Amino acid sequence: MLEYLSLNSLGFTSFYALEMNVPNLKTLILTECEGLSEYDGLEDCQHLKHLTINDCAYPFEIFNETRFLELESFEYSGSGYINPKYFEKENLTFPPNLKQLSIKTSDFVNVRSSQIVFPTSLIRLELLDVSFIDQYFHLDDNLQYIHIETPKLLFDSKFNIPSMTEELILKADYLIFESPNFMYSLPKNLLRLHLIADKQGKMSSFIQTIKWPLIVSDFAIKGFNIDYKTLKLLNLKESRLREINVYQGNVKVLNTDLFPISVEYFTLSHMGIHKLPVSLEELKNLQKLSLSGNQFRKINSVKLPISSLIDLDLSQCNLGLVSPFLVSMFEEKNRNPKLRVNATGNLNINISDIKRALKIIKGLSLELNKFNEALTEISKHSSRLHCISQLVDPYFEESTTEKIVGSDYDPEDLYNGSDFNSDEEEIDYVIAPVTEDESEEESEEDIEEDN
Repeated sequence: MLEYLSLNSLGFTSFYALEMNVPNLKTLILTECEGLSEYDGLEDCQHLKHLTINDCAYPFEIFNETRFLELESFEYSGSGYINPKYFEKENLTFPPNLKQLSIKTSDFVNVRSSQIVFPTSLIRLELLDVSFIDQYFHLDDNLQYIHIETPKLLFDSKFNIPSMTEELILKADYLIFESPNFMYSLPKNLLRLHLIADKQGKMSSFIQTIKWPLIVSDFAIKGFNIDYKTLKLLNLKESRLREINVYQGNVKVLNTDLFPISVEYFTLSHMGIHKLPVSLEELKNLQKLSLSGNQFRKINSVKLPISSLIDLDLSQCNLGLVSPFLVSMFEEKNRNPKLRVNATGNLNINISDIKRALKIIKGLSLELNKFNEALTEISKHSSRLHCISQLVDPYFEESTTEKIVGSDYDPEDLYNGSDFNSDEEEIDYVIAPVTEDESEEESEEDIEEDN
């Protein structure tokens, strides 16, 4: 008895044309059957449990509340196969016991959420590139996994995250919540919460502190212009979040007291941060830190948790120096540290600072733009310096950043050429203080000697 069937790139137009007798079929996968326009005959497979259709016509006519009573999962993916006029009259109905539904198609345009009849059994919902035209979207209470990506999503003031939800991912160009009240009663089983507005997000200000479920580990919010007060009311410090991503805001001063020591992957991008704390070492589990798009006005030495940190993103920060972020790599307790730094988009960066940092710190690798011929030439011989094609930097201007380097090391110690190969034998260097003018004139002979 055939229970599994996968059909690829066949030219049939209907299931009747196949003349198949597979009443016990449980899994059917259809891929790139572009001529298929009629699904009549598929209803004979009433024991079907899993149906996947990729790059074929959508099966409008076969689903209703009395067919495919055993179907547990339905996945549809494809674009260019559906006439938008279908949505002027067709309701999207599904089998009554369906548990998992995934639809990914840009053909679903001008769909009213009232046209979609989700079964109460549904626990996993994924709608990607589907475009809705009505005012409000509703999520049924039994849903455990929700992932929706669409041009616009609007939730009314009564919206609450379904009580059984473990993961909620909402991504839209325009994401609008009429009330923030849903944030005050987060489901106890929530593991992941993403609220992503690529163009604009709207939500009225918080008036009380957020209480996070004990097991939540991943939070992302973008496009809602988070200020310091909102960041404080988010109460991230009292969570056990391992991943925090906050995009777009106006915080001005970064205060580590607002964040949990549990965080491992931490992004504060385009947050209007101008000033950094003296130390981020209390975030002792931090592995990746992104501060991209913040325009730092005053750069003091910043101690980082080098024992755990692997990646540091300082792209588009209008930096003149990278060295203030590297002070912890000189400490005895952080012997043989390794750190990857993305400093692309900083076209005012001091070349001598880069050369000396690479020479002294063996575990440092840097990514920059191709804005300097000397650096580009060095990168050809170095596995630790990567120069990518120059991009237009929206923040490029003659730097007015005030560069203040800590007293615990000599800033001139970062201005003496570059080590080109991360695999070279260890060599004891005698570092002599040099002026910036002298360091800028370092010759190719000095570079060759390093090799």
